[in-house]
Amino acid sequence: MAVNDILTEQKEIAAFNKTFTLWPKYWEKLKDVADFEWKSCPFDPNNVDLIPNTKGIYSFVINPRFTNHPQRYLCYIGKTDRTLKVRYRDYLRELNNETGRPKLLHLLNLWKGYIEFCYIEIENVNLLDLEKKLLDAFVPPCNDKFSAKVNRIIKAF
Repeated sequence: MAVNDILTEQKEIAAFNKTFTLWPKYWEKLKDVADFEWKSCPFDPNNVDLIPNTKGIYSFVINPRFTNHPQRYLCYIGKTDRTLKVRYRDYLRELNNETGRPKLLHLLNLWKGYIEFCYIEIENVNLLDLEKKLLDAFVPPCNDKFSAKVNRIIKAF
């Protein structure tokens, strides 16, 4: 492989680089939400009808799906006070919107075909509190809003 080819590949791989935080201390704080049943489907316009008309928490994960090895990369967590289906449609519309949120557009377009929309249907739980717990426990690379304590730790150095 020629040096120019290596430089080109190096620039390409840099676009796919994400930092994932694995912080077991904060995972322990999720024991009270461990029983929620997460469901998922490939993020694709054809799957809109699979998404329920209920409130909930959702996430975007990258799933390479090329082997039987169970690997997935959690990239974004959100909540919706509307319905999961409405939020799903919002993201589909945002896919080609140049004025959308850059981190999400990057995620949804760069790994197109490998993104899963995961969700839990929740009616009687404070969605904001649950979202904050999940964000602090997993620190997804495409989210920006964490608790003040976690933000302070992350941005300390």
